[in-house]
Amino acid sequence: MGQDGSSRDVFHYDTDNDVLFAGINTNATEKLQLGFDIVYTNSDASLDEVGLNGESWVATHPAQIYDFSDMDTYSDLDLSRLEITASARYAFADRFWLNGYYRYADLDDDAPYLYDTTGSVDEYGLSVGRSF
Repeated sequence: MGQDGSSRDVFHYDTDNDVLFAGINTNATEKLQLGFDIVYTNSDASLDEVGLNGESWVATHPAQIYDFSDMDTYSDLDLSRLEITASARYAFADRFWLNGYYRYADLDDDAPYLYDTTGSVDEYGLSVGRSF
């Protein structure tokens, strides 16, 4: 007998996530701190095939003519992301510092459904601060 909603059979949504992170922060001089980080994430997820194909649904529900045979592919997820950050902090006076960073992020969407979110971004930041 085919599946008619989740009341008879449980839907199985399988996920797999892998994350790799590495970073280093160092005091290059008494006034200068440098940092570098790299993060890689890979995520896969999918719904197991639903035990209801269009033919069995139509046979038991004649007024309905939907085909659910590809429904399990609608929730597929296959993303990978690489993020690299470099930063520097310089103490230019007693209790005052200048902080700057650059971040690169790249996302690959290998299973787009509504739209493809693949892309990359460069981000820069600069700030001045005071320690109390």
